[in-house]
Amino acid sequence: MKIYKTIITLIIGVLLGILLTWGIGRLQKTDAVIPNATYTAENSKTWKSVDVKNDVFTLTTSTDNMIAYKYFDLGSDRVLLSSPTNDRINQFKVIKNGDKYEFYRITNGVTSKKANVILTSK
Repeated sequence: MKIYKTIITLIIGVLLGILLTWGIGRLQKTDAVIPNATYTAENSKTWKSVDVKNDVFTLTTSTDNMIAYKYFDLGSDRVLLSSPTNDRINQFKVIKNGDKYEFYRITNGVTSKKANVILTSK
């Protein structure tokens, strides 16, 4: 009888552990700062359009060059763009304003006062 109680207690403990782990994992998932889509760039002399797909941020410049950056979310309003070709890393604060995403460059911990680029979903 004591063995059955122990086995039932272990099974209930394992099931509770699985449910709690699953529930906590679901709570920690957040939406991407910049959702997957194609965007047009405003307020920039060099950015023409941007295509975001998962962790790749493809920038089309005003001269129609395409540059693929590795894209990382750094919380609810910050992104990191890493260029695989020249080891450059750019950090931006992103503010969503309606259907627009305003990018403010962060340099040495200081956020620019004016939006460097504004992306609008196509």
